[in-house]
Amino acid sequence: MGRTITWLHISDLHAGKPGAGWDAERVIDTLVADLTKMEREHSLHPDFIFFTGDAAFGQIGSRTEETLPGQFAIAQQFFTAVRQAFSPEILLDNLFLVPGNHDLNREAVGDDQTFWIDNQKDREVVNKLIAAASRQWQRYIERFAAYREFLETNGCSHLLTDPERLVYAVTRQAAGVTVGIGGFNTAWSSCREGEKGKLWMGSRWQLEQVRSALKRASVSIVLMHHPANWLTEQEDSEFERETARDFRFVLHGHEHSEWVITTTDGHTRIAAGACYERSDKENGYNFVQLNLDTGQGEIWLRKYDPKGGGWVSCSIHSKTDAQGIWKLDHLDWLRHFVNSSVVSPKYGTHGKRASAVNDIVVREAVRKWLESSFPSCTVVEDHGVYLPLRDVHMTVDFDVMGSDRYLVPVVVRFMLKSHQIQELHKQFRDVQTAAMAVAHGKINDFMFVIVGDEQSTAWSLIGYFESQPKIGGITYVFGCWDAASRGFNEIKRFRP
Repeated sequence: MGRTITWLHISDLHAGKPGAGWDAERVIDTLVADLTKMEREHSLHPDFIFFTGDAAFGQIGSRTEETLPGQFAIAQQFFTAVRQAFSPEILLDNLFLVPGNHDLNREAVGDDQTFWIDNQKDREVVNKLIAAASRQWQRYIERFAAYREFLETNGCSHLLTDPERLVYAVTRQAAGVTVGIGGFNTAWSSCREGEKGKLWMGSRWQLEQVRSALKRASVSIVLMHHPANWLTEQEDSEFERETARDFRFVLHGHEHSEWVITTTDGHTRIAAGACYERSDKENGYNFVQLNLDTGQGEIWLRKYDPKGGGWVSCSIHSKTDAQGIWKLDHLDWLRHFVNSSVVSPKYGTHGKRASAVNDIVVREAVRKWLESSFPSCTVVEDHGVYLPLRDVHMTVDFDVMGSDRYLVPVVVRFMLKSHQIQELHKQFRDVQTAAMAVAHGKINDFMFVIVGDEQSTAWSLIGYFESQPKIGGITYVFGCWDAASRGFNEIKRFRP
């Protein structure tokens, strides 16, 4: 298969929808089974799971399933089942959600708030509102209290980098490249039915936050619940134009209809169907796979067949083949990777899968080792974590306030031998210089944790580094991944 980046795009679960009962259970259970089938028959194992809003149905009563907390509990069971449908399961750090209009509590919406939204004409006033996060803004975001608690209590801290606005931007490594993932909040001004063309987003502010955080990403993907044409006319056209210019992919839900829009400059918009609307309505989801060896992409469209009671390919005349595969032949930017010698934690130099161990599993093992080995330090997480050769996009943004001693780990996982180490050593120097400049000299310990796929690789790395000029102020730790204990085994440590 070579080097690929794969994701699953699902949306609009509507957990707790009145009268759904066994009908919803049938559609959802067979969806999860279909995911396992797609992995088994087509090797579609996602690096990421993207859910574009409406996990819940909305606050409609006092019984558990009628409350937002009760509905989010159902949604959490669904997300767990989806992650565990694959082998190995998809870790929680690679599940990404955005809020939808059903995820807010309309009982918390005041008439004065709706009046303000309806009579607002100046987009800069809205941008200032969201930027300031004043008491007026807090009243708008309070309607997402249950959604925010759902994220907090279910291990989704990576989606809460800005809990006051529920907007985020993070990076991950996949197939040796940096993937930037942004989440927009298009639903904060939602409060009633019939809102097409009436929603305010504060799009300029949200765009700037996400755009600046993902500017170093090789592949940029942004998630939102509503398509752009649900925004006010003051925001609609500019937001659509700028997302097409600045991001490779825009994924959304809300309209419960699967569709793909491509542009000649390599931008792609993908609309997901609903996980569950009703068995006799349109239900759908999709996989996307980008092949870095061919420069091609494809979208696998799936739909629920109510007659057969299961999921089948979604074929669209003149757009897909018989398997429901929509080819992405316009991705000229992807062809940049075709002849590159990117080496990733997941793939070796020839693009063959080197290990089924998820990168985040290794990172967590290193973190546990760090915390046990340096209990008096505050471990400061960086945004790079894994540095692939020849395609390094490392953002250094450390929070160094409030502690006396800091330990900043940069974890590099090796799946290759030592002939390319010299290049990595130069990258270490560049990263250290940038990090120390940002941290203004406040960091006490800067550490490179170098993880070999086996002991022989670790010893090769040690031999090289011991023979080279050292970078002052850095602790080098060499070790290897232990599959049996699922931990990091330190072999040697030195500090020039």
